[in-house]
Parts: sequence; C-alpha cells; structure tokens
Amino acid sequence: MSSAEIEEDVTKMNIYEFLSIEETATNAEIKSAYRKQALKCHPDKNPDNPKAAKLFLQLTKAFEILSDEEARKAYDSVLQGRKLAALRHQELDSKRRKLKDDLERREQEAINIKVDEVKQQKQLEKELERLKKEGKKLIEEEQERLRQKAQEIYEKCSEVKYPKIRAKWNIDKNDDNDNGGYTQNILEQIFEKYGNVTYIIIPSKRKGSALIEFNNDFSAINAFETEKGLSNNPLSLKWIEKPNLSSRNKVAPKDFDAYEAEVLGMFSK
Repeated sequence: MSSAEIEEDVTKMNIYEFLSIEETATNAEIKSAYRKQALKCHPDKNPDNPKAAKLFLQLTKAFEILSDEEARKAYDSVLQGRKLAALRHQELDSKRRKLKDDLERREQEAINIKVDEVKQQKQLEKELERLKKEGKKLIEEEQERLRQKAQEIYEKCSEVKYPKIRAKWNIDKNDDNDNGGYTQNILEQIFEKYGNVTYIIIPSKRKGSALIEFNNDFSAINAFETEKGLSNNPLSLKWIEKPNLSSRNKVAPKDFDAYEAEVLGMFSK
C-alpha cells in the first residue's frame, strides 16, 4: 500500500479512537499511546500477522498528524464537520414530513456545510503536504530508537554468557501460518515448565528455528536432556552457549516484557 493510500485511510477514520485516546489528549498522552501501540504491533514482533505492516503504517501516520499542531487543527475541523453532518442526516431522516420550505432550507444548509467540508479537507491536505516538504524527522527518529533497542537485545544474546539452546524443527516452505506448529506461545509453554526462560526469539527470516535462553544452568540442562517437542514434529536441540558451572554469580538479563517497560519509561522522560 502506497503512502498516499495510507494517508487517505487514516484521514477518513477517527484517529483518536484508533489510538485509544480522548480528543482532548495532550501531546505527551498522544506520544505515550503511540509508543505503547507501536511496540505491540511492530511487524518485527508480529511476523505471523499479514496486516501488521499496514496497521503500523496507519498508526505512524495518525501519530504524525496529531503530533503537529497545525495538522491536528485541520484534522479536528474535518472530524467535527463529519460529526455534525452525521447528526444532520439523522435529523433529516426523522423529519422528512416537514414542510417543503423547511426541507429546502435544510438542503441549502447541507450544501453550505459540504462547501465548508471541502475547504477543511483542502486545509488538512495542505498541512499534510507541508509536513512532507518540511521533512519532519520525528517518526524516523522514533522508529530508529525502536530499531536500536531491538538490536541491543540481539547483541545481548551473544554477549551475555547464559545457557542458550538452538531449537530446530521441520517446516513446509509453503507454511506461512503456524511455523510448523511452533508459535511463540507454544514454545513458551514447552520450555517454561523447566524453569525461568529469559527470552525466546524466533527469527522472522529463518523459519523452523528458535533461540532459547535460560537464566540458570539447571533449567537449561533439564530442558536440553528431556524435551522432545511435538510428537508430530520433534525438536532438534543444540547448545549455542553451554552451561558454565564454574560461574554462578550472574544477574539474569531482562526478559522482553521488562525490555518493553524500559523502552516506554525511557521515551516518557
């Protein structure tokens, strides 16, 4: 979907409801709502959802409009015009038996309102175009910070010396849905019964494999020696980072929920 199509979709919806905020929301509340939803619906975090990319682009465009004062004013005018038009249509439906002159007067009002809506829509388009020409970097900067935090997680995977296991399984090349039966939730259910799993990563570009890290040697060894996976599609386990029984005084790295909380906290400063 093109940028113009995304922009058209967003300006036709109620983006306050889309972001789950009030129309009186402050800039801080708008930014907080965007960041919270961006972390949840980012395509990298939802590889099995074909609509995640479109949703993320719509979310980004909504944030871009509401974060700019002039663009938001223009959008608010259009939104209020739509609400008034909807109310007027309801009134017309309930009062069709009124006198002809009253109906004609209302039709003329509707024409005037339509003219105003066109003007307001043009003003919104003008503000959107201004945003493009000014080359605002707000969205790019926010997305870059998210990418950097995600990169830090991957780098920590190789730096922190905690027991890690690579799990592999068979997968049909045409399987775009359940990843051979091993979704994120299924893998969590399988391995968390052995102890505290600090994270499970399923690479988006390499199907049929996952990286599992435990925060203690006992849980990792127990899982490695015991777990076979699903009966119809067994797991093949391999050590990526073997337990280091000589080193016990380590602090477990944050799991992904803690990472999300850290990112949100950092953005709110």
